[in-house]
Amino acid sequence: MAKNRTIPFGYCMKNGEITTDPKEVYAVVTIFNEYLNGKSLVEIAKLMETEKIRYSEDSEHPVLIWEIDGRDEHSLDRYEGFPNLYRKELFDIEVNSEMKECMAYLMNKGQISPPTSYYNNVIKQGYEANGMDTSYLRAALERSVCSQHFDDE
Repeated sequence: MAKNRTIPFGYCMKNGEITTDPKEVYAVVTIFNEYLNGKSLVEIAKLMETEKIRYSEDSEHPVLIWEIDGRDEHSLDRYEGFPNLYRKELFDIEVNSEMKECMAYLMNKGQISPPTSYYNNVIKQGYEANGMDTSYLRAALERSVCSQHFDDE
């Protein structure tokens, strides 16, 4: 079964830290520039194929883990727009040599659109309060804006 990569294109994990992937960053810059220069998405896709740039499924993603109760989950469901905008997925992860069952909200298939300014700022505050690198959040925001423009064709 194929993995579902959750880290944005252009980034990778090295030594437990998110960092830019030079080949993918080159691709992101090229995609934006070619699109702004009038190339079609098909032309851009062919360019990426010729340069053998692929979206790797083998990637890690830093997360924060909280223990929540039913009331917390109900509030999060409303905040995240479950089940219309996001779905919940359960998975097991190893934490301090112990397996834990976890749940994550993942965007449903369909058009990716940028978050509201308020939502983005709340998430950014959470990143900062927990010492996480906000460049990941910025990349996700840029990806959502890019996706919105590409979907307009």
